[in-house]
Amino acid sequence: MIARLLHGGEDPGRAVASGRWILDAGLSGFATWSPASEGRVLVEGHAPAGWEPGLAERGHPVLRTAPFGHQYGHAHVILAGGDRLAGASDPRPRSGAASGY
Repeated sequence: MIARLLHGGEDPGRAVASGRWILDAGLSGFATWSPASEGRVLVEGHAPAGWEPGLAERGHPVLRTAPFGHQYGHAHVILAGGDRLAGASDPRPRSGAASGY
């Protein structure tokens, strides 16, 4: 997300809601970096279609999952610039909101 915000110049709402990927070791998140892990890359359903072929070409097993899955984590962003604040709340959790006054 930080790359989307700072390098890509995306607004917080778009950056927070954009598709993500995670490493999945199967049994436990703690096994992700284990040499015996047969991990795979999970790609969120609304991520760009080009991610899967690129990852597969590099030897990664890839599985596309449903969009906006809670397993991809939750993030909230507030950017402060000059006299302006811009914020967004992640659509993945079952509750949450961004508000301002």
